[in-house]
Amino acid sequence: LDQFANVTSLGSECFKGCTNLRTINLSNIEEIDNSCFRESSIVYIDAPKLKSIVGGDNFLKCANLTGDVSHPLLEGTIPTRAYYMSGISRVINLGKVTSIDSVDYLEAFGNCPNLWHVHLPETLTNIGNGAFKLCGELREVISDNSTPPTIGSNVFSGTSSDLSIYVPDQSVQAYREASGWLDYANRIWP
Repeated sequence: LDQFANVTSLGSECFKGCTNLRTINLSNIEEIDNSCFRESSIVYIDAPKLKSIVGGDNFLKCANLTGDVSHPLLEGTIPTRAYYMSGISRVINLGKVTSIDSVDYLEAFGNCPNLWHVHLPETLTNIGNGAFKLCGELREVISDNSTPPTIGSNVFSGTSSDLSIYVPDQSVQAYREASGWLDYANRIWP
């Protein structure tokens, strides 16, 4: 679909359940609203100007969406169940996101069976409960923030037994002693 070249915002549920939609060029999209691609067959999305993901359930159960999450201009919050049960394999660029908004059973990236790598931006200050829960292949998390973000419970519950969390060299001890991060102290490395 190339006819969206001049559109800057996608409303709630606009492509929800579209089982024949595979790729879409959203070169000027700055905002995606609630359940926009929920349960669609989308395989690839190009949205280099995306600044805001609002509402939640945006890519919920998009099992065919198997590539990388890269939104270099993204700001604010990743909402609950934004990528829940999707097929994504890596989260490589979340721009200037400050929060990953998750509560138990509404995990932002929870239950993504192919997710193995996550890169968290320096701007991230909060990770909600179970944000990456039940991502059984998740084995590498990189956090660029020298101050440990606040994290909820079960953030990495059900991830790979080989999970390693890499943080800035000078911050290893701070992460290992921070509330919530204590549960993962033996997995935190410079």
